[in-house]
Amino acid sequence: MTFQVLIVSSDPLFCHVAGACLAFSGMSSAVTNCPFEAAALGERACYVIVDFDMASAGGLELIRRLKRETGVPIIALAEASTAAERILALEAGADAMMSKAYLPAELCLRLHSMRSGETARPRLAAA
Repeated sequence: MTFQVLIVSSDPLFCHVAGACLAFSGMSSAVTNCPFEAAALGERACYVIVDFDMASAGGLELIRRLKRETGVPIIALAEASTAAERILALEAGADAMMSKAYLPAELCLRLHSMRSGETARPRLAAA
């Protein structure tokens, strides 16, 4: 199974809305709420969207691990991000940081701009 975007979040509503937005834009996605599964799934994704506020795992550590193990471009989303949180997420390896109060079109445009900038890794063939 290959897909373009991995969504890592423990919030089912967020996953549903993000997945629907991505599907509407022609992008396939996979969802996990397990930080341990995220690295394995991240190997098959072109992009990863990380819920910075996940209760089950520290958002910063998850971003560091995903970047270290997969190198995939990461967009971190947070409920209410301060300038300090945005800086920490970017230093940890996120390529972009957005508020969860995003417009679906903004998320899709960010992903498309990352694609047009050739930031994404090529997808691996299905195993």
